[in-house]
Amino acid sequence: AAYAEKRLPCIVFDNADQFSSKAQDAIFQMANSFAATSPVLNIVPITDRTVWRLSKAGALQSYTAKSFYLPVPEAKQILQKRIEYVKDKLNNDKDLAKKYFSSKGFRVTLDNIDRFAQAVERLFVDNDFVSGLIGRLANFNIRRMLQIAQRIFLSPEIRIDEVVRGSFGVQPGPSEILRIHRAILKGEYDRYSDVENEYIYNLFWTDAVSPSSPLLSFYLLWVLRQRLKAARADSVDSRHWTAGELAQLFEACGVSGDQTLRVLQRLRDRVLIETLDPNVLSVSLGERVAVTEAGIAHIELALTSGVYLEQMSMATGLNRRTTFHQIRDLRDKANSTAFEAMRRLFVDYLIEVDSIRISFPTAKEY
Repeated sequence: AAYAEKRLPCIVFDNADQFSSKAQDAIFQMANSFAATSPVLNIVPITDRTVWRLSKAGALQSYTAKSFYLPVPEAKQILQKRIEYVKDKLNNDKDLAKKYFSSKGFRVTLDNIDRFAQAVERLFVDNDFVSGLIGRLANFNIRRMLQIAQRIFLSPEIRIDEVVRGSFGVQPGPSEILRIHRAILKGEYDRYSDVENEYIYNLFWTDAVSPSSPLLSFYLLWVLRQRLKAARADSVDSRHWTAGELAQLFEACGVSGDQTLRVLQRLRDRVLIETLDPNVLSVSLGERVAVTEAGIAHIELALTSGVYLEQMSMATGLNRRTTFHQIRDLRDKANSTAFEAMRRLFVDYLIEVDSIRISFPTAKEY
């Protein structure tokens, strides 16, 4: 067909990184077999980590290929395209529009569908704060970005009538930022749930069997972020540290190697850190890890978001009954003064327990 039509077939093998190394190599070999029988352009999108791995040993060494770097699109670009698609579909089919909005529980008349879509666009696209936070928490994964956007929009914290009227999301003030944070953390529930929320991780979690400092996750992310800042832009390897080096670093602080590995594994499972080989599921001492955009976003949430601290204070296991009862009583009052007192109480608890379980040496690297 390529010779008869005098056209160049183009085949795109997308999402190859989701498969094992063996499957990825088989995809490269299949693409090469097509090229051996007919003129064909094969395109295989892969991440820079996979390029690094394959450059050491793999299909890229065996076959001729040309590599191009494509930057990850911003969250606002992804959301803009989806909104334009929905607007186009709904404007062309009024019955589809009516069915779509009723299935979502929105009471929107057909006359203001455009207005409704513009409101969504204003909240997620024109607002750099919202789109930027969505992108980083999703590690710029398109599917996860759309799911987080849906989570925000369907949360009771975001009132649809305010969005449609244009009184929400134009230039978010402190109160609106709080509501957006609560929408991400709580979703359609009345509080944060670690089981229900796959996008937000409780940095202050500790293992009940072998409890470490409640700030160990934060410290690990911070150290890896410092590593990222010092890394060369053209070197994937320099952004990573071996888990063994991190365990050794914190062992001098009184943290056992098993505790460090356990926390690293949880951070890996929640994609706050990544392994150099994306196919590795279990973090071992020899595995190289690096912080992700979601991990950096969590550092910022812990340092700047009162909502994050407020919700984590209700979700974190506490080993002091008096603190537990105080936080519970403040939670029941449910006012701004009580929430501020709750956050202060929780932070004081974290610092006190941390000072008991971790002791930093005076050496320069600490």
